[in-house]
Amino acid sequence: MINAAGQFKKTRNDLAKKLKKNTAHHFEVNSRNFQEARRLQWTTHVNLKAWFDTFKSTSIDLGFGREKNIEDANEEEHVVFFPGQKGRVVNMDETDGSLDNTNGKRGGRKPMVFYALDIGGGGNSSKRLIAQLLTICGSNAEGEALPVHFQLKTSAKSQDRERFNDEFVVHAQDVNVQFGHKEVRSFPCSLGLNDKAGMNAEELEKHFYKVTLPLYPDSEDVPRKRVIVKVDSGPGRMHLPMLASLRLKGVYAVPGLPNSTGKTQETDQNCGPFKTHHRGNLRQ
Repeated sequence: MINAAGQFKKTRNDLAKKLKKNTAHHFEVNSRNFQEARRLQWTTHVNLKAWFDTFKSTSIDLGFGREKNIEDANEEEHVVFFPGQKGRVVNMDETDGSLDNTNGKRGGRKPMVFYALDIGGGGNSSKRLIAQLLTICGSNAEGEALPVHFQLKTSAKSQDRERFNDEFVVHAQDVNVQFGHKEVRSFPCSLGLNDKAGMNAEELEKHFYKVTLPLYPDSEDVPRKRVIVKVDSGPGRMHLPMLASLRLKGVYAVPGLPNSTGKTQETDQNCGPFKTHHRGNLRQ
């Protein structure tokens, strides 16, 4: 910045050292955030351009839009979508809904224990709470919200022994959206149960067939009738039998740019305030 001002010429890092010394109390020494490191490595110009160029050509080849020309000088997009086609481009993502304010399989709150003052208390950490769940949200490019899907944890070994609290359903709200229907309709939330409260290949396939496809009853593998679903690079996303059967119905799963959901996926931007307040409430 000093060199750009034109008044001085700095060739060494003296200024950086002074800034670091004077602002050291604002920084924390901690272990490296590997997720953020991967994100920094992936969000290069080459990767971003390759992903967006591929998505652009995919949208045009599948009949969702056309190239921008001289007559579209006022258009901001690089692809001019045909009428009604933005509503057929969906982005969905999952977020951890654990109730103990921990991420992944690490951490856990310390246990509250009673012990005598003259005897040292134990220092073991608690297990993660059993009440953990995964929430899948999403929207299409027109701004319509997908029905929310909750993936719950169960210890049952067979389907007839699976149970969950009825009060959970009472507070699950419907969404009023149109998607591929001729008029606005009401769609309920959906529930899934498995041993890890996670979205694997089996649960993802169920979600496509029981949640996504009913939103587009007119979907076919022909132009103007297809559906694009942008997904992240989690487990089960590249399950070939599922992808093949969905394409026969006109649904194309498009992988997002790895480790960059916060930058390139609409769902992460839409649900960011919710996740912030949710985790803030858990801390309190």
